[in-house]
Amino acid sequence: EGVMSCVLPQILAFLNDRKDWQLRSALCTHLPSVCAIVGKAATEQFIVPCVETALIDEEEIVKSSALQCLASLVEMGLLTRVVLLGAKTTLGRRGKGISSTEMKGQGILQKYSPLLVYPSDEVRYAASFLFATCCKTVGFPDNEVFILPIL
Repeated sequence: EGVMSCVLPQILAFLNDRKDWQLRSALCTHLPSVCAIVGKAATEQFIVPCVETALIDEEEIVKSSALQCLASLVEMGLLTRVVLLGAKTTLGRRGKGISSTEMKGQGILQKYSPLLVYPSDEVRYAASFLFATCCKTVGFPDNEVFILPIL
């Protein structure tokens, strides 16, 4: 917790610096290293919302870096299925209800799937890489059941 109380305000300050897109992009590039230290719970609770802020940035390079950051987090195993696919997809698999803390509605893939048709080649490539990484991580047949319909 001590790390997050020190690191999170800095991350937010850097992401809110609207004048320096290079700083925001570099932050997204290096966030996976921070996440490896703080762990899965802190990543999902604190870091992912910060990365989602970068996904709606006006600079395309920041969006691309944020998508690459998410792909790295998926590869590192720091994001759960609930974060990626949403709460509805995991309800049927568990056979029991989901707690209110897990009810996130749409997953990251559903929310940001429009970036797959974004005008910038770099953003489209990063979005497709995120989806490919998720498909590989989720595995067959779940990738065809849960991710393919999003596409």
